[in-house]
Amino acid sequence: MWVGGVNSHSAKLTAFPSAPQTKNQGNWEILDPASGIIRRLPVETRKIGNTFVWTSKATDLDENRAYIYRLIATGQDSSYSGSFKTFSNRPTGFKFIASSCSFTLGSPSYLPMMDFYPQFFLHLGDLHYGDISSTQIEDHLRPYLTRFLNGKKEQAFCQRVPIDYIWDDHDYCGNNSARPSPCGNAARAAYLAGFPGYTPYRQAAGMAHSFQNGRVRFIVLDLRSERTDSTIMSSEQMNWLKQELRTAHLNHQLALIFSSVSWYGNETDNWGGFPEERKMIVEYIEENSIDKVAIICGDAHMSALDDGSNAAALSSIQTSPNTLKTRFPVVQAGALLSFGSNKGGTYSHGAFVNPLGAGQWVEFQIIDNDAAAISLRITGQQTMPGYLQPTILFHESFFWSLPSSKNQGDSFDIDRTENTLNVKIPITSEKSGSLYRLRTAKGNILDAAAAGESNPLILCTQTPKISSPLFLEEDRLGSFRVFLISEK
Repeated sequence: MWVGGVNSHSAKLTAFPSAPQTKNQGNWEILDPASGIIRRLPVETRKIGNTFVWTSKATDLDENRAYIYRLIATGQDSSYSGSFKTFSNRPTGFKFIASSCSFTLGSPSYLPMMDFYPQFFLHLGDLHYGDISSTQIEDHLRPYLTRFLNGKKEQAFCQRVPIDYIWDDHDYCGNNSARPSPCGNAARAAYLAGFPGYTPYRQAAGMAHSFQNGRVRFIVLDLRSERTDSTIMSSEQMNWLKQELRTAHLNHQLALIFSSVSWYGNETDNWGGFPEERKMIVEYIEENSIDKVAIICGDAHMSALDDGSNAAALSSIQTSPNTLKTRFPVVQAGALLSFGSNKGGTYSHGAFVNPLGAGQWVEFQIIDNDAAAISLRITGQQTMPGYLQPTILFHESFFWSLPSSKNQGDSFDIDRTENTLNVKIPITSEKSGSLYRLRTAKGNILDAAAAGESNPLILCTQTPKISSPLFLEEDRLGSFRVFLISEK
């Protein structure tokens, strides 16, 4: 079973029962531990070939609430083994994970990924390597079970972490597959029947979709079923992407674009094979001053991070990328379990190819305390088989200013001398164990200190070379808050 399509008030649940199980009446039972309220949802049974699917949609759920669930059938009893948390329509902090490419079952990544306690997991394609070219829906549906959910580690993970997913070539219609493909309609029908996903951006074509959690907009692209030899996506999807970016910008949201292929590099099967469309997106972001955006990619069996130093160079608006207003981060999420591959590109924080047998993933933490700032902490992780402790490949924080919907709870005195900016932080007993960092929007630390006996604590920076907004990050026992430092 797996859970997906989560938003602020609903979630979708899907299971693959055996034929004997379908003879009993199945129900999902969802418990709200905070109130003790139990919701019981009948399942909709569908038979596709010889494969059965049970689906339900839980509605009227409370916003930003944790739920646990179980699947029960007549004459059978089971414990509450699954959990999920609904999203928020208001500013909130949360965690999520991204990865890609499950060449085979049993990645060593699942246990350490659960230890991060993500609110959801976004799989960026090649969920399996079935390379199915059949026009039969069941042939595309069955690998979800046999090549993914049947794995013990995969099933334990999916019961505890909701999943979103977009296909790439190996789980669409085969290696380097695109449109038109004879099996495209069957692959789409199997996705809609077997995966508890979000509603596609349009009917009858494409699986691109978007959703929102707090002040973050997730924009998930379909770069397979609408790709041709000359274009990586349809004109309809390109227009939809632009509208999604504009909507996020007008609503002061951080826009995260998810791509099933790598953004950097010059290979024919990634964005390098479609440079004009890549340039079109960069220039649209720049021309419309969409300053809160990041791109997260799959497909390449490597993890990498660029702080934006190389992203804007893809634009022809300016000859020097340093003159562009927009320098968005680009993240490459490596493979859950596959052979290593490098699809090219230059990354400020390096590129780390998957070692044989290793699992890679990227952890994201949104820090948003409804102040005038939001932060995205990005950590690339890798674990080897037989090792529970992962290795950090890269770690960085990025900051953006946002309108605050409430009065600032903490105030900081700002003193400017000739070439120095001092931020004075009043210290209370509750903050005595806090660590403070003064950062630029790119996450560079200008000054840092732990709250001790001094009151106020003073962080300072030389100001002539600082052109971006400054942010103050408070780290207290693993609880993070971010503030925009502005002079009155």
